Formats: sequence, structure tokens, C-alpha cells
Amino acid sequence: MPSKSGPKDGTAQFHETCQPPGAFRQISEIAKEATAIKDLYAKHSVRLRPQSGLAQLISAAHEIADDLGSGRGKSRWSAVLLVVQLLRLAKPEVVSILAESANSAEILGRLTQGSLDAFDKERSPAKDALWELEFCAWLRATGLEARLARPDGSLAIKGRRVGIECKRLYSEAGTEKVLSKARKQIRESSDLGIIALDLEDLYPAVPPALVGVSQQYITQMLRQRNAAFYAKHARHISKTIADPRTLFVVYSAGGIFRAMDAPVPLPYPDRRWEIRAGLALDPDAMPVLTETYERIMRKSPSDI
Repeated sequence: MPSKSGPKDGTAQFHETCQPPGAFRQISEIAKEATAIKDLYAKHSVRLRPQSGLAQLISAAHEIADDLGSGRGKSRWSAVLLVVQLLRLAKPEVVSILAESANSAEILGRLTQGSLDAFDKERSPAKDALWELEFCAWLRATGLEARLARPDGSLAIKGRRVGIECKRLYSEAGTEKVLSKARKQIRESSDLGIIALDLEDLYPAVPPALVGVSQQYITQMLRQRNAAFYAKHARHISKTIADPRTLFVVYSAGGIFRAMDAPVPLPYPDRRWEIRAGLALDPDAMPVLTETYERIMRKSPSDI
């Protein structure tokens, strides 16, 4: 079970001292989904290396489920919080994307390269791949047919191919270069493009409190982080949306949280998104922008 990283909250054994009602059922569901993820590796003939961060998370999910089910009470909150990261991979949209994409084997391979720990803020190909999957899955949840492709993804709307460039930021210092590189990649591969920035690793990971805060507090905090990012980088974002190939710039603050009024007993991944639409699109591209924006707002207005 992973132990060298993750939040240190000073709690004793999870089962004996702080197991919320319904935790066993939720952990068991995570373990079941972890098996489905493991099965994808067999389906695509990709080796899931036992020492990889993903393999350790899957193993930990099963160990925790066994602990809670048997009453042995060995699992600690640090381990529980780590495996909650698997919920990002276990979404139906993510599984369907991986099952049907032509480059699924390549993405599955990258998911085993480096850390997937949401709390260590370590740069890794695995986290970059997870962000590509998360963003494409979010688009799919709105009804858009996003697919993994080169560059990082694509979707087809109103007969136009829209490329997707996903960038996980590890430092704000490089934001201008990241946006410039994304614009260049879109120009080389697509008529139009969406640039998606993950802001999660720009902020310190604070272990979710045992008592928790409200869902409204978490939502407000994430929206404030998005607003602060835009205020700091408005010039670079404005330059990007002035590119005639840029359909949207999307940026998203996220993390793993525990809300005292949430319908689930354990911490969970959460995100809020902010969208900046292109300002220099040719007239033929405007129906693509309108259709994309309306679908997002119709299906996921609370995410914004």
C-alpha cells in the first residue's frame, strides 16, 4: 500500500477511529472500479507494472476494502485519500474513452509513468495523461463526442474538427510559454482548437479535514482560484483567445475534498471550470463556438 507520500493528518487507524457511515460501501465500489481499470490493461495488452503509482493505488483500494470488510482496521486516512484519486479514472466517460480510442494503449502506458498521488505535487506523465482523460470526459458528459487523438484530443462539431490541447500547470511562471506552445500545436494539427489548463498543482494540497467543510465553501474556493489565475494571466489568455484558431481557453482548479454535507461519506475529487471564448474566429467558426458553449452550459452550468 502506498506510504511514502500523501497527507499526514495525525489520525489513528481509519477503521477503528474515524470510519464514516457508508465508507465500506464506497471503498468497495472504488475497489470494483479499480478492477475494471486493471482489466483495460489486459484488453489492450499493456503491462501494468506492479511498482507503478497506478498499480499501487489499485492494490491499496483492494487492501482497504478488505480491511474494512474484515474489521482488521489497518487502513489509515492517508491511504484512503490516495485511492480516492481512482474515482477520476473510474468515471463511465473515461472508461468508454479508453475502450474505444485508437491510442488507448499509449495513454494507458503513460498512466503508469510516475506518480498519480494527488497530494505530492510531483510532475509526471501519468498526471498529464489523467488530465487529458478528465477533460475529454467532462466534454463527453455535456454530450460532446470528445475523443483521444493527436494532439491530446479532438471533437467534431458542425463539420469542423476541433483539436484539444491539455496542459497541466506545475508553476505559474511558465503560463505564457505553455499557452504559446498550445497555440502552435493547434495551428499545426487542427482548424480550430480548445486549450485546457489544469490549475490543481498550482495550489498546496491541504488534507481534507476529518469534520469537513460545506460543499458551498469548496465551490467558492475553487471559483476564487480560477478568478485569481485569470486576474494574474489575463494578458496571456487574451492573446490566446485573439488567435483566430482558438475556440476556447478553459482553466480548472480542482482537488480532493471532504464536505460535511456531501451525499458520499469519503473525500472526493471536485473541480470548477472557467471558459474564455475566442474573439477572432472567422464567421464560419461561430456556429461551432455557439454549439459547444450551449451544450456545456446546458449540461454542466454548476461546474462553471
